[in-house]
Amino acid sequence: MDVAKVGERFSKGTTRGQTYPVEDLLNIKQGAFSTMKNMKAEAKMMDELGTDMSLKVHIRVGLDNKGFAYLLPGSTINVVAGPTKAMNHLSGKMQYYATAAGNLSAKKSIKSATPVADVAKFKLGKGTVIDVESEKFTEGIMKLYPDYVAKALTTLKK
Repeated sequence: MDVAKVGERFSKGTTRGQTYPVEDLLNIKQGAFSTMKNMKAEAKMMDELGTDMSLKVHIRVGLDNKGFAYLLPGSTINVVAGPTKAMNHLSGKMQYYATAAGNLSAKKSIKSATPVADVAKFKLGKGTVIDVESEKFTEGIMKLYPDYVAKALTTLKK
């Protein structure tokens, strides 16, 4: 295995971070009010594609001061399976449903085996700065991702 487990937090105290959205990525809404709407949309998509199951993966990633990549607590995998459809006689529209659903939320971090960025440096006027090469960071996260999904699917299967 190419990963090492660590505790629930990879740093203590206050951490400042920046968020960068991924270009051209469809962002399915999160939260309690979106759950049923998303499940129906996923059931319709599964019906149209002819698949039995849909996975929605939301991962939180980060770096520590030594340049190691992490999949962070709060990362989630949602599974929707068994798409069905029925005609709504009042509206005359087809309604889509899923017969099974489940989710898994990570409680601990998974750390990369090797650093993916330079060690943090202090720069006057900027504070602690980590120079990140996006290809190297992406490669480090993608090495962690298959193990994370496999663990999640094994847990959901039980």
